[in-house]
Amino acid sequence: MADANNNKPGHIFPLVLRGAAVELGNSDDGDLPLDTSFVSFNITAGGSNNFNLKDGEVPGQLLVLYCENADNDNSHIARITIESALGVADALDEFRLQQPDESVTLMWNGEAWMPLQINCTFTS
Repeated sequence: MADANNNKPGHIFPLVLRGAAVELGNSDDGDLPLDTSFVSFNITAGGSNNFNLKDGEVPGQLLVLYCENADNDNSHIARITIESALGVADALDEFRLQQPDESVTLMWNGEAWMPLQINCTFTS
């Protein structure tokens, strides 16, 4: 069984980083951290925050982005733009987390972030 994966040179094993979970809030903008596997957004004041997801560091790297707090009238938004997204032609390069418990799980495949789970709105 161990040889099964050795015979597939394109196979990538998921990698969960051991860095502490990161919580981002109203005063945060800019590049998302890549030294963790879990980022939560706690956006509580009006307006929106813009974040960028740069290229991953290791093929198989997993990243869960989770909206911990937002309001239900969509005025508190975490907008995330993915620098290298798999499926840009299918509008998977920008999304927003605007409701509590919305999330997306991504895996870096060495060239692009690949969505594994989507529970939010892609915007482009």
